[in-house]
Amino acid sequence: MLSLLFQEQPGLSALRAGLAFLPMTAAILAANLASGRVSAAAGAPGTMLAGLAAMAVGCAGLLWAGHGTGYPAPLAQQLLLGGGLGLLVPPMTGLVLSSADRSRSGVASGALTAFRQAGSLPGVALFGALAATRCYPGLHTALWISIAVLTVGAAALVPGRAASRRGGPR
Repeated sequence: MLSLLFQEQPGLSALRAGLAFLPMTAAILAANLASGRVSAAAGAPGTMLAGLAAMAVGCAGLLWAGHGTGYPAPLAQQLLLGGGLGLLVPPMTGLVLSSADRSRSGVASGALTAFRQAGSLPGVALFGALAATRCYPGLHTALWISIAVLTVGAAALVPGRAASRRGGPR
């Protein structure tokens, strides 16, 4: 949806709107590289919780976007969204693979990828429909939905984080 925002308000071409995501991509890369050290210090559930929180804050920070929003304005939110995603995915993948028998790691990895892709399809369809029919009110509705989903994901991690601090099962 940010791509549509960039193309509509600042009048960026599709190519320039795509290039406008380079800071977010850099944040994903940097957070991916740092996630191992963060996981070693905070544990996988704690790292995933930090990633979800950063993404929720990034979404909340975009709720002000509307007519006249230029490209540089949502840069901090892009960095939070990208950084959060970069912190979330590596420990999530590690937890899934560590829960599977070594002989089934390929199946576990494939299942994780398939579920992530299948889970994103309804979101893309819903958010695209919201943006197409309602523009900024649709963007804001999509952001509220995202914040709710991220909050539910974070709430689901809290018992795992407490168990990992006690040394119990996750």
